[in-house]
Amino acid sequence: MKVYSILILNKAGGLIYQNELVPGLSKLSANDYLVLAGTLHGVHAIGSKLSSTINNNNNPNGEELNAAHNAIILSSGKAGSANSNRTGLQKIETDMFNLYIFQTVSGLKFIMITAPNVANSETVTDEYAYKK
Repeated sequence: MKVYSILILNKAGGLIYQNELVPGLSKLSANDYLVLAGTLHGVHAIGSKLSSTINNNNNPNGEELNAAHNAIILSSGKAGSANSNRTGLQKIETDMFNLYIFQTVSGLKFIMITAPNVANSETVTDEYAYKK
């Protein structure tokens, strides 16, 4: 399983890090990566506001879900998963690539573009973390 690229976005959606890990693939320009980062940030923000039920005040919105999850992490010091992204875009799977978005408590977004049909994104993140 190959990781093609890693991107890190700040809370405002600005691209703060990008690394292509597979040489030989067609390269995007720096401007293309900035546009990609802004687009993914916008789609993630819109997705976090979507809900399956409309006008139902009993269901918390995305910000309330993330705030509740973050409060649990801060009070216990533990999270079930390092990914605090409970709402919004989390992954895109295509025949050409898979894209995963992991959001931290502080709002940083780690975007990982991998080869298609990767069985488990956590396995990929573990492998990449231990390579460095």
